[in-house]
Amino acid sequence: MTDPASSAPAPDRRPSRLFNPVPISLLGVVIGWFAILLVWRDSPWGFVAAGVTTGLVFLALRRGHVIARARRAVLLEAVRAADSRSRALDLLSSFAGRMLAVRTRDELFREVAAMARQLLDGEGAAMLLLAEEGRFLRVVAGEGALAPAQGRLVPVDGSLMGTVVSQDTHVLENDLAAE
Repeated sequence: MTDPASSAPAPDRRPSRLFNPVPISLLGVVIGWFAILLVWRDSPWGFVAAGVTTGLVFLALRRGHVIARARRAVLLEAVRAADSRSRALDLLSSFAGRMLAVRTRDELFREVAAMARQLLDGEGAAMLLLAEEGRFLRVVAGEGALAPAQGRLVPVDGSLMGTVVSQDTHVLENDLAAE
């Protein structure tokens, strides 16, 4: 099965080539030399050509600044994404090292909750297990804002965590106090 986005036709880039600074600059150089030649021959058109050259150079510089700003924004976004991936890989690497040192199940749960909090850069994270014949979730480890909830039972019906378990999906909640 092919990806619909990959089968889409490539956008036409010809209009943007008209405003590329390189051809504008080359045209300005050619007209500038004609301006010098016309001024040398005492033609009033030489001054007009010099004005056109000045305008073209200004246009090329302006367009170059616009392109540079756009490329800088794209590069900054790529650097941010790479930094985020690098941070996640560093966290996962350190997590793997800590997993080798875990001795008990409770330590494992605390490490998982701590890693989830760090990886998602959240205020809190919790590790929950099904309890009481699947009607409740027990908070076996809490980190950050959810640390006080450790040991509590959360009903599966009518709770955000119950929805996560019953629908087998993930949820990022911005308001932990509501839960």
